[in-house]
Amino acid sequence: MMVLPSRHRFIRTWIAAIPTAGVLLTSFVVSVDMDENFRFPKELLVRGEAILLLVLGIIVWIFTNRALPTWRRDLVLLMPLLAVAWTAVTTITSLHPTLSRMTLLWVAANAIIFLAAYITARSRSLGSIYAVLAAAMVNAVLAICQESRVWNPFASKEYIDSGAIAPHLFTSGFIGNPDDLGAYMVGAAIAAAALIVARKRVQLGAIVAMAVIVGGLAATQSITAIAATIIGILVVAATRSVRAVVIVAVASLAIAICALVLIRPLRNRMKSYGPLLRELRSGSQSIDLFERLSSNRATPILAAWSMFSERPLLGVGPGCFGYEYYFRKMRVERLHPDLLRSGTANWNFGETHCDHLQTLAVAGIPAYLIFIMSPVLVAIRSLQLRSDATDVRSAFARCCGPGLAVSFLALTLFQFPLELAAPTAMFVFLAATVSGWSQQCLESSK
Repeated sequence: MMVLPSRHRFIRTWIAAIPTAGVLLTSFVVSVDMDENFRFPKELLVRGEAILLLVLGIIVWIFTNRALPTWRRDLVLLMPLLAVAWTAVTTITSLHPTLSRMTLLWVAANAIIFLAAYITARSRSLGSIYAVLAAAMVNAVLAICQESRVWNPFASKEYIDSGAIAPHLFTSGFIGNPDDLGAYMVGAAIAAAALIVARKRVQLGAIVAMAVIVGGLAATQSITAIAATIIGILVVAATRSVRAVVIVAVASLAIAICALVLIRPLRNRMKSYGPLLRELRSGSQSIDLFERLSSNRATPILAAWSMFSERPLLGVGPGCFGYEYYFRKMRVERLHPDLLRSGTANWNFGETHCDHLQTLAVAGIPAYLIFIMSPVLVAIRSLQLRSDATDVRSAFARCCGPGLAVSFLALTLFQFPLELAAPTAMFVFLAATVSGWSQQCLESSK
């Protein structure tokens, strides 16, 4: 890992602080003057952050006369570079290169932020994790207020009650919509769990953060985000002991039961899965069943598979799923006429709502291997640390890395956080910080 000379510590401090500040700002920045109040301003912020980090990085490289890090020896550093390189290749071969160039810039921006956060991780303390959790807590509290109709800064009570839009969709925090907010909360919940498990002493601050974030997750009613969080926390607990897994499993079950009892919309939603499960047990294989199990997203899922089947190596091109969707939609509906009765039959999906399939559809098998291996390498790097590590950052990294990786892979099965600035910023920051602290500890132990 590259380390800056002591005389340039002030630059290193700034570069180390920018990724933390980026997560905090993307957690709150919104615009009231744009058609897209939440997502687009956050995307602009991420691009600006990447440009600033790139400029500072070039200045450091020029004036310190330091060699670049040894990429070949560090697979964690290599993965974002491979992601940018393959995105560039598939942009060239894209069916719509102009659309793909924007995605290439998005991938490059996040790669720059990851590299900066990773290289400067040793300059950050555990306080940066608590700062990120504080931002997530603010969003969680706002989500609870919005869901309970106590206060919503983005819509009046009269408009919410008018029924023009389903009231639950106004549960957005500062992130966007319930699913976006749920995806953003997953990484924060895993980090809070890791802080609790990593230290033998009771971590009151982390426990409070976890409670508030879990409350925010319950308010979003995002089943995928809740499931990914539970799976990730169980993995975090498994890095400590079997006893910790049992405690977390019992606590998760108790919280789930309380949420179902206290939150009627969540209870009604879970009840709707009962008939579907009975049909599955009876051996039903109808496309209608698949449609209901996927929450009316069977068509985009099958459309994505169609794109991948036609171009399995290169895909249709980064950022091209939405443009190609309608043509595949008509083909899918001809093969499965029952989908014409879907509640989303007249929708033109811009995303698959499954980053696994969308990665295959737009960039092919090599991109999917990078997609899978990136979180796996974060987990492997963390698990290389000693289980009895006394350094607080090392203990946190060992607990957080595997849970973060597993929760990310679970979340992306039915959501698309990689296309959303706030969830991506959270996962990129945590993954880079955890990997950087793990690498620092491994280097110091040699």
